[in-house]
Amino acid sequence: EPPDGYLPALAEYKTKTNFTCSINTFGFGYNLDSKLLEDLAQVGNCGSYAFIPDGSFVGTIFVNAISNLLTTVATNLQLSIGGIQPTLDSSSNCICNYSTNISNHK
Repeated sequence: EPPDGYLPALAEYKTKTNFTCSINTFGFGYNLDSKLLEDLAQVGNCGSYAFIPDGSFVGTIFVNAISNLLTTVATNLQLSIGGIQPTLDSSSNCICNYSTNISNHK
């Protein structure tokens, strides 16, 4: 285990590298830290966490996970729209751990 914990270690790794992939976590059984797995997935560029209570759910969970992976077309997109005046405070906008940047470029 990292000295400061898994989440700070992941956050530090992300700042030191060009870490752009998503982390998806899966919890098998009941002897696990669901909160940590969910937090790792969110800090890991908005990945997902799935709980698998027993073997009967493995197929369902992984079919769902693979379906989500295959339907993702792109990540880390930038959208520029011209000719409008932004009305939102960009400091308060966050979508799934990704910050938004609203500016008035002319």
